[in-house]
Amino acid sequence: MEIQRLAGILQLDKAADVALYAQVRDFIATEIIEGRLSEGERLPPVRALAEAANVNVMTIARAYRELSDRGLIAGRGALGTFVQGPAEEPPAPAPAAPSPRDTLPNEDGDTFRRMLKVGDLPDIVPLTRAYPDASLIDTGAFEQKIGQILKAKPEYAYSYIAPDGLPNLKAAFARFLERHRQLHCDVDDMIVTSGGQQGISITIQSLVSRGDTVIVENPTYFGLLDLLRNMGANAIGIDMQQDGMAIEQLSEVVRSSNAKAIFTMPTYQNPTGITTSLEKRRAILGIGRRHGIPIIEDDCFSELRFEGDFIPSIKSLSEPEDLVYYIVSMGKTLIPGMRLGFVLAPPARMEQVTAWKSVSDLHTAPLLQDAFAAYLDSAEAEANLSRIRKAYKPVLDTVIQGLAENLPAGSTFTRPHGGLNLWVKLPAAIDPVDFFYACLRRNVGILTGVHLTPEKADNTGFRLSYGLSDRDALGKAVRQVCRAAADLSKRSSSRFPVIV
Repeated sequence: MEIQRLAGILQLDKAADVALYAQVRDFIATEIIEGRLSEGERLPPVRALAEAANVNVMTIARAYRELSDRGLIAGRGALGTFVQGPAEEPPAPAPAAPSPRDTLPNEDGDTFRRMLKVGDLPDIVPLTRAYPDASLIDTGAFEQKIGQILKAKPEYAYSYIAPDGLPNLKAAFARFLERHRQLHCDVDDMIVTSGGQQGISITIQSLVSRGDTVIVENPTYFGLLDLLRNMGANAIGIDMQQDGMAIEQLSEVVRSSNAKAIFTMPTYQNPTGITTSLEKRRAILGIGRRHGIPIIEDDCFSELRFEGDFIPSIKSLSEPEDLVYYIVSMGKTLIPGMRLGFVLAPPARMEQVTAWKSVSDLHTAPLLQDAFAAYLDSAEAEANLSRIRKAYKPVLDTVIQGLAENLPAGSTFTRPHGGLNLWVKLPAAIDPVDFFYACLRRNVGILTGVHLTPEKADNTGFRLSYGLSDRDALGKAVRQVCRAAADLSKRSSSRFPVIV
């Protein structure tokens, strides 16, 4: 069937409770049963139909897979996917509302919301958790600071303040950066944010408009891709190598794309865990400087260094006139879920970023800011960081051992020196949709590479996050993931696939 004809009559309701893949599946099934699609007719390739219907490739891939399971269509190797003929029974009615598993990861939209649903499913071990386990955090000192402020300055709980944040918290942040990251900064260039995601959002919004392009790492952070998609902006991916972005590719894209910014996570990158070398950090800074293109540096995991030498941030290598934005979230290292962070903006761009912060939420809660200012300089905060670092080195070792011993042949994975994420690449024959659901059936949640690549193409990579500190539970979950991959690898070598 012609792609345009099928896409033209395929009516999808993205606001409906019924999952998009189910709408596609039931529409094609009805067309076959009622004779409008004839036996032997070739269906469009998954990617082509997904593009024509403006949906994720995984939506069409799962619809085809379920139609194949019903015997309505069949893959014939390189020839394509063909109608088998009408079934004896009509298609099963769509459920009134999708279960959490039905909504993952098939539709376009808010990846973060859908990923959280995996972690909330009963009995699922979330290898999606990229923040420290709450069991490692001693919050007593922070809670005490809140109580003291409520008693001494109760007006802070009910006050409005300037959008850029409290001066005492910005000063505490500056001391923290100097102490832990050897980064000297001017507090006048700092904006307090409600977490790292807001820092990314207000920075991007100050630089990028609908139709503009941002250069990103490939793969990259899902929250960035969701933001750009919702803004109507484009992302061009630069391949990640063992020591960071491919610099020649970056240079070429900067010259040819008229991009508005370069977004990078050079320290324990999310999702790969890769650390960009000092040489490449200087190269990225030089490219930005020569072409006048802003660099957005997201640095949320620097304190979680387990081994290796300290490497200065791009921001610390820059001059005041360089257009380098530096974003930090404290929730990734000190108190998860607290939603506090900051942006260091170039002095000439502070006004624009502050304006977007004001539009976003006026200001971050002053009570939280004041309490964290006192906490950040405390011995308890330093003890928390030390405890988390010590806990996660053996956790990472457990993950690496499990992967090395159990992944199927042809798989590779990164070996981070810090942070809470690593990247696994499976054999090309393994379908990412099949793998995602195979892991769920084994009660493990993962984040597939389809969510993390700018073009939303199929990707056999996946992010494995090891924020869970229970090494026994984590080790078992890693083995289940490897078994799911091994089973699919064996199966894929023994049958014709549905052509994607």
